[in-house]
Amino acid sequence: MESVAKQTLVDKEILLISPKTELDAAVDMHLVQPATVSFSQLLRLVAKYAQREFISILEAENFYLNEQALAKNLADLATNKADLGVAPLVVLDQGIFYFKTNPTNVHKLVTTNNIIPYMRLFEAFRYVQGSLFSRKLLVDVLAEQAVKTEQQLLYYLVHTCQKAALLPETLCCFVLTEGHQLPVFKWKEDYQYSNAQSFVQAIKQSDYHEEIPDRIQLTIWVDDGLILHLEALVHSLDKNTDTPIDIYIIYASLTAESISRVKFINDKLEAVTLILRPIPKESRQFIENINMDKARLPIGTYFRIIVSEVLIDLERVIYLDTDMVVNASLKPL
Repeated sequence: MESVAKQTLVDKEILLISPKTELDAAVDMHLVQPATVSFSQLLRLVAKYAQREFISILEAENFYLNEQALAKNLADLATNKADLGVAPLVVLDQGIFYFKTNPTNVHKLVTTNNIIPYMRLFEAFRYVQGSLFSRKLLVDVLAEQAVKTEQQLLYYLVHTCQKAALLPETLCCFVLTEGHQLPVFKWKEDYQYSNAQSFVQAIKQSDYHEEIPDRIQLTIWVDDGLILHLEALVHSLDKNTDTPIDIYIIYASLTAESISRVKFINDKLEAVTLILRPIPKESRQFIENINMDKARLPIGTYFRIIVSEVLIDLERVIYLDTDMVVNASLKPL
């Protein structure tokens, strides 16, 4: 409580949720005393009583590492226009501080695509006490999810938020004792590596009726460097499909040797047909203007953005990366 009270943040609110307390009444706080406090109950009480825009949860064993922790990290959230932030982890173990950095990525964001790997690899993503999140975000999560653990909460916050940032400043210190250990990663049935499943569920719950076309239409992009990967993909499709497939290969430019290789592969296929589709000049100029200075991927990665302009004659199409292997029918997809 001393570390909370010393925070330089102006107009902060301290909400203490505890069945028992003997704290000095001089500490300006709102005390809530339920009979017991499970984590799910704690969250409901926070959502009910908290009044400020952002929330930080802290266990009694832990403490804020410095007096400006909340103020600095809230300022960083404001700069990034984010409603969720995850700070680096500091652990105090038998009098020694261990500083553990957060992962680094180009955009300094936590996303639905990287939250599961981060939870597996970095302890800071296995509990929520190193995080700051908006009250509205918490209310939205609790309205949709039954949250029982800190890991679940962070996972749902990332999937619900508008923007989640990696905070540069350490927020709190986790005090490691025999009875107070950092949580290990635990997989839950509803964890997903992307939000694609939620889209599929929404479609299934709508009035949509699935229609499998006589020929499945699929698209990929290639450049001269990816031609070598093409054969494995189309061979796997050819051997596993029970429906004819047209693969539309979109590209900016290919050498005569690459085009010849595509035609050679096409002649060996039975159920799959390869169709070359060059990208129109106007669309190619749009993609080529993207700044790739900080990117680790080729410019062709962005060709998927203009699929609808290149394949204007198709009603719908499945997009796959060229370096994939397909091991079953594409009908369910």
